[in-house]
Amino acid sequence: MPGPGGRAGRELALYVVLLGMAVGLVALTASWTPRWGVDVLAGTRVTLQPTEPGASRDDLDATARALEERASDAGTAGLDVRPRSDGSLVVTLPGTPDPRVVELLAAAGEVEVRGVVRQLSAGERTAARDDGAAVDPAALRETLTGPPRDAVDWAESPDPAWVAALASYDCATPVTADASAPSFSCDAAGTAYLLGPAVATGGDVVDVRSTLDPGAWTVELDLRAAAADDLDDLMMSLAATDAGRVALVVDTEVVTTTVVRGPLEGSTIGFGTNLDQRASQDLAARVEAGSLPVAVGAVDVARLGPTLYRGEGDRGALAAGAGLLAAIVAGLLLARRRALLPVAALLGTAALAAPVALVVDQAVGLPVSLAVLVVAAAAVAVAPVVAQHAAAAPHSGVVVWRAWWPPVALGLGAGVLVRVLTGGPVGDVAVALATVLGCVLVTTRLLTLPLGVRLAEDAPPVADRAPARRSGPVTALALAVLAVAAAVGLLVHGVATDTAFTDGQEHVVPTSSDAGDARGEIRDAVTAAGLPATSVRTAGDRAVLVTTPTLDDGQRTALDAALADVPAVAGPVATSEIRATGATGGAGTWALGAGVLAVALLAAALLAVRRAAPGTRAAALAVIGGATALAAVVALGIGAWAQLTLSPAVLAALAGVTLVAVLTQAGRVAAPQRDAGAALVATLVVVVPLLAVVVAAPSVRAPFAVLAAGLLATALAARVVGGRRLGGEVAGEGPAAGVTPATPTASEVGDDRRRTVPDGGPSGRPAPRHQPHAGRGRS
Repeated sequence: MPGPGGRAGRELALYVVLLGMAVGLVALTASWTPRWGVDVLAGTRVTLQPTEPGASRDDLDATARALEERASDAGTAGLDVRPRSDGSLVVTLPGTPDPRVVELLAAAGEVEVRGVVRQLSAGERTAARDDGAAVDPAALRETLTGPPRDAVDWAESPDPAWVAALASYDCATPVTADASAPSFSCDAAGTAYLLGPAVATGGDVVDVRSTLDPGAWTVELDLRAAAADDLDDLMMSLAATDAGRVALVVDTEVVTTTVVRGPLEGSTIGFGTNLDQRASQDLAARVEAGSLPVAVGAVDVARLGPTLYRGEGDRGALAAGAGLLAAIVAGLLLARRRALLPVAALLGTAALAAPVALVVDQAVGLPVSLAVLVVAAAAVAVAPVVAQHAAAAPHSGVVVWRAWWPPVALGLGAGVLVRVLTGGPVGDVAVALATVLGCVLVTTRLLTLPLGVRLAEDAPPVADRAPARRSGPVTALALAVLAVAAAVGLLVHGVATDTAFTDGQEHVVPTSSDAGDARGEIRDAVTAAGLPATSVRTAGDRAVLVTTPTLDDGQRTALDAALADVPAVAGPVATSEIRATGATGGAGTWALGAGVLAVALLAAALLAVRRAAPGTRAAALAVIGGATALAAVVALGIGAWAQLTLSPAVLAALAGVTLVAVLTQAGRVAAPQRDAGAALVATLVVVVPLLAVVVAAPSVRAPFAVLAAGLLATALAARVVGGRRLGGEVAGEGPAAGVTPATPTASEVGDDRRRTVPDGGPSGRPAPRHQPHAGRGRS
């Protein structure tokens, strides 16, 4: 039977193979550049004005949701749609969108299927006008008298006046018509069509899809039974002619036609004239989107600057890297070889998660917003937490694995479920959480545990180790100081609700110089005035957009006074109200995601306490809940010092803190042994880079401050609680008085024996088992 070293080697090799496969998939199917969300990099701001005034708030909210669906169907994710008090809609798109996306947003979305009665190219219309008197097509609408004629009648015997008027039709001035009336229209090439009454509209379309038939791309429409019957009658009539055609009309334009060769097959009709793959997919998205509750038109398109100030993104990334390097060096100096396992777990998980996330983005869409970055950082932090326990019991890897994989898998499952139930920003956060936790499971099983076995083979003799030091009082004092600071932050600064979930205001500040240069001064002035700004971004070359919750009169006066002292401000500030919607990024969707995650974490806690010693399970559950609540409150209170608002990124940070806190305390119950040195390093390599980002990138410091404070409080609470109250063992001690340690199952014992280094193994000495020592102290 192969020894544990050989098995560990195979598992490490498998990890390398999986990492190589992930990198290869990115090289073959994806891009190495992630799609950044609109709250990270620059974006585009499109203002849509309703074509008719007086739209209700409910109709505007429904239009906002429909616009999000349109953009999603067109492959654009991470946008934000907000109604304003003047009735307009503001759409913020990430990056520089394709012009077709802007056109799609403003399109009315009216879909009609009509029979083609006549068609004339531009040259044919010119020749026909030279041969006869011109007829005004618009005037013909007034000549329709009597009951409407059906599409078959028009196909078989069209009105001669309408046929003659086709030659005079000007494609530049389209003539609209009711669906029940004949109509004129043109296609992109300038060919004019005389069309019969519509036999199907957008409401009759059950499903639409873009398909590749042999040699050609087509758009297939599945129709309701009544519309399919009317279309079948029309097609049978047109099939008697040599050039019978049916046109698909979207927003008064003939986008494609199909030749009629016989009756309709089933209830599906396909259109494929002049369509390539992209045109086919775009057309399917337009038909799928349907008409908007409120017809709109694009009135303004402006470039929106990034949330990050100039150079902050690069400085933040460099600071995080430098902080991680410093934490690794400090960990090696403090814990020496015991630092290797948590460092390897963190780096291994991050190395695997990066390419996997790019592949996931290609498959289901994962724009990297600030909330996605924050929750991914929190999920990565789980890996070194597991490494603490693997370092304490390197030859009991199966026990550690069986204790840890269920709660992590529950978090992963919660992410998948939330993605199924929701979309938009919440779905993106859920996908990121599930992706990274999946990588945590793979890295733990194939890298962390096998590497722990390899490191244990060369561990120094037990006799060379000194007893572990007790640092409980100091840790408890540090946690108390952190809690007091958080409480003061909540009392002094409070927490404002972000405009992503409630009504707010946009303040357009004109600048006399480049808006990018003036933005920093305006941001500092708003911050110094103590005002809760959600974002401060450039809007074009000579304006800065400040978004805030709804300000009262006193706060508005303070804002005007603060901006009056900024030399770059060129004039009065224009303020408009923006409204929250029930769209996919609304508060209700976030509440649903939080509820699913809470249920999953509760299940993880209940699974963990089943492994606790009898008689301590209720206390263990209370400790898990109390420590988790403490970490969340500390995170929120420390974030209050950074003048946070409850933005999606901050909510993602709180979700990450809760996740790590529950998993940390659950792990203390299920696998009480923990290497104190590894625990210290696990805290350093996670918290120090986050604090570096807080210092280097003030524009986005709030969510990272929340995450750093919460993770630090979680680590301190785990140290303070210790194994005594959870039914485990404490560093340098045996089992707590009156507590019986949890007994491994028979299968765990058997697996542990197969992982145990036999006497006289590679090191020439018995493998250490469950003996406290310096650096392997259990806490």
